Amino acid sequence: MFSSAGFSGSETSFIYTAQIERKESDLKDKGVPYEKYRYQPKFGERYKNIKAVGLFVVEWGDAATFVPKSGEERVVYKSLQFHRLRVAQLKVPDLESRIHFGRGVLDKTGGYVYATGYEPTKDSRFLGIIGCYNRPSAIWRLKLKKDYKDDGTIDNEAEKLTEEGLSCRSPRIIYHDGKGTLVYLAHKTFGPHHSCGQLYAINLASKERRLLVDAVWESDLDSEDFER
Repeated sequence: MFSSAGFSGSETSFIYTAQIERKESDLKDKGVPYEKYRYQPKFGERYKNIKAVGLFVVEWGDAATFVPKSGEERVVYKSLQFHRLRVAQLKVPDLESRIHFGRGVLDKTGGYVYATGYEPTKDSRFLGIIGCYNRPSAIWRLKLKKDYKDDGTIDNEAEKLTEEGLSCRSPRIIYHDGKGTLVYLAHKTFGPHHSCGQLYAINLASKERRLLVDAVWESDLDSEDFER
């Protein structure tokens, strides 16, 4: 429900979701009294041992290709230049204490990540991942920076793309005629549990948002809206 893995269009970077273990250095008070004793909710059913997840990016250099001398020889990759391999966790300093990012996808350029941000409720509860499609969540765009820190992280700028009152998830990017469209599923926040969802689309260039498929509360098998 929150995991993801995928390449950029140039195939020189890879993004994935992984569980984060809290280190002793992260448990210090950091100016907030008793912060290390604060309750950290889990991800619910089937993920009862997971308390935090994050997005990680792997980046390597362009592959050096072997140029064939004749039509009978195949083009092969000589080297992926793994001496330039870099792995880092994507962080958003202003949001990392309360939002868990998952389901990340890279755009063609590898310069942006579109991800689901799972948020707590106002009273600090964190609804489960499985089936709780009415939990607070949104689609975010993270602008990737290249300033890798010594601790293996990258600080990124984040922009929330979806509107309040909708619980959004599962972003996907579709390219047509060179133009990118982000599609995702949405449900009403705190609405019916595990209800029928809506399908939205965002034009990546103009950021214009539109509803593609509305929620269907009563199905009509004779309607042309459904194909058998």
